[in-house]
Amino acid sequence: MATTPGRNLNERQREIEELERRRTWYGGGGSIPFWWAWFLVIVLCFFWFAGWGWGSYGGWWWGHRIVAEIPSVTGTGVAVLNSTDKAPYVGEHINLQNVPVQRKVNNSILWIGRNNNPPMLLVLAGNNGNVAANNVRMGDRIGVTGQVQKAPAANLARQDWKLSNNGVNRLEKEQAYVQAQQVNIDRYER
Repeated sequence: MATTPGRNLNERQREIEELERRRTWYGGGGSIPFWWAWFLVIVLCFFWFAGWGWGSYGGWWWGHRIVAEIPSVTGTGVAVLNSTDKAPYVGEHINLQNVPVQRKVNNSILWIGRNNNPPMLLVLAGNNGNVAANNVRMGDRIGVTGQVQKAPAANLARQDWKLSNNGVNRLEKEQAYVQAQQVNIDRYER
């Protein structure tokens, strides 16, 4: 049986068209596999992030984050920070470590204390040019060596230390502040 040349050409033409259709659909110039690959990469990244996370963020499902443990406030003077009545401590020498800085008024005036307690005013003694105090930021943990002093009158505190009305009210309520001779910065990874 002989095949006709016209039929052979039609079959070849159909085969070529089918190959072209498959080639564009499966990759050789079509864009569908490219987008599916990106979609798959994005979905995998999302699941990785939600499962294990990157750095210290993510990992909500079963990742175990390593969190730096910040030591608690220690030293002589912890009772002063914890007390609501600070007047009995006037004249006491303190040496505190790892005290959080809650607010910074300027390079020589800081509000310190635990986050769950009201802050206490810390004033650097004189113009000793303590380099560490110049670099203190809100949220830093510092070491303080100093003495608890009786709070001055409200108008003097406002004038000398440039305290806000809230700061003056807090100082009047506490009736004491810390006059520091030494401040050291303890920076922990956050």
